[in-house]
Amino acid sequence: MAALQKKINVLRDEGDQQMDQKHELQREKQKLISELNERQLEIGQFKFELQQKDQALAQTQQQLEAVRADLKVEKDKCAALEQQVAELSNQSGGQVEKLEQMHKASIDALEQQLKDQRESHEAAMAALRAEHDATLQEQQQQLSTAETASGEWRTEKEELN
Repeated sequence: MAALQKKINVLRDEGDQQMDQKHELQREKQKLISELNERQLEIGQFKFELQQKDQALAQTQQQLEAVRADLKVEKDKCAALEQQVAELSNQSGGQVEKLEQMHKASIDALEQQLKDQRESHEAAMAALRAEHDATLQEQQQQLSTAETASGEWRTEKEELN
């Protein structure tokens, strides 16, 4: 009878240990689920930020295209002015030289201004691209970490089942 009671006690202890292990695994499961949910929220936030940066990059590209279009218009205007100067040159001699000098100075100033604007926009685009690439790499790494944690959680869940 004592041996039977002892065996019952051993089985109870084993059952209690198994229940403790089960509860510990359930707590660990909840913890992993919480971590996974946090990672998914972070990934969503990063995707949103990435989308905003993509939009900013697109806007900067549009601005650069507008500057390029303005530059073409200004070059066309300069060509037209050069043609007028050539025509005036044939007509008025000395005055034409003065006009040519003023025209050249005006063209040089416009070209420098447009060049500076183009460089500024290109630098801004390069910075946005670099920031975009860094954010994308970070998000991919975090996504990989979250997927690994999810896989581990699923493995533990399957082991529990």
